[in-house]
Amino acid sequence: MENPNYAEITKKASRTFYLSTLLFPKKLRGDVFVLYSYLRMMDDMIDSVPSEYLTYEQYKALTLAALHGKPSGIQLIDGFALLVEKKNIPETWVHSFYSSLELDYKSKTYADFTDLEEFVYGVAEVVGLMMAKVMGLPDTSHPTAQALGKSMQLINILRDIDEDARLGRTYLPQDELARFSISHLPPTNPTEESHFIDFIRFQFQRINEIHAEAESGFESIPVSSRVAIQTASDVYYSIGKTIADDPLIVFKQKVRPSLLRILMYALQNYIRVQWAKYHQSRPALLNSK
Repeated sequence: MENPNYAEITKKASRTFYLSTLLFPKKLRGDVFVLYSYLRMMDDMIDSVPSEYLTYEQYKALTLAALHGKPSGIQLIDGFALLVEKKNIPETWVHSFYSSLELDYKSKTYADFTDLEEFVYGVAEVVGLMMAKVMGLPDTSHPTAQALGKSMQLINILRDIDEDARLGRTYLPQDELARFSISHLPPTNPTEESHFIDFIRFQFQRINEIHAEAESGFESIPVSSRVAIQTASDVYYSIGKTIADDPLIVFKQKVRPSLLRILMYALQNYIRVQWAKYHQSRPALLNSK
């Protein structure tokens, strides 16, 4: 941990995010890797079985001290603290991230979607906000940055239903499970399967609306970073769409995009962004004649 390879940490943790990050300009790529590596390290301490909560508390204390000018000597922590300072990331966002991790440690279920949103804000919407700061986006981009983080996290929740159930926890709102007559997972008969399918499609309809809000802000992202963000968005949305089309798949396999699909989205978005750049430059070229 003294001399971490941030890119390797990201690659090991999430191939999808790693490949999308490679599409950022080189000057931003390192910052994104630093951000992701730190957040992932802290999240893994909470999610590990058994939990490494005491280590998490130690790293949290060291991080807060580093944010106030006292380096920890641990590069993952000090690199994150330097990034927070360099990009003017509000410390309140860091505390919100910690609050959600601690909620995750203590809570195995969420009563309703409002309860779940409290958790999602710190572990996902705040990450979107931090990414907006890393990219140097204006504050007007923050609502759509939050929406993108939120939609991705909700898709993760659907993807990991079976894995989470095996660990004795669920991030699915309890009142909505009851509304669709779902008392346990996985379903064991055709009636239960039908209820579960309806439930997942209801969840995806909400995700679809949040995702549309997120994408409405992509035009404000500089073209140099838009390919990376759009590709990550497309890949995650495709995971959600695959699950919505066949909800029972979550009990058969962990839905992951193929490398070919990721590359296809990246190429499509590169062409789209280059076309947008061309059209933006045309008026200047015409005026110069």
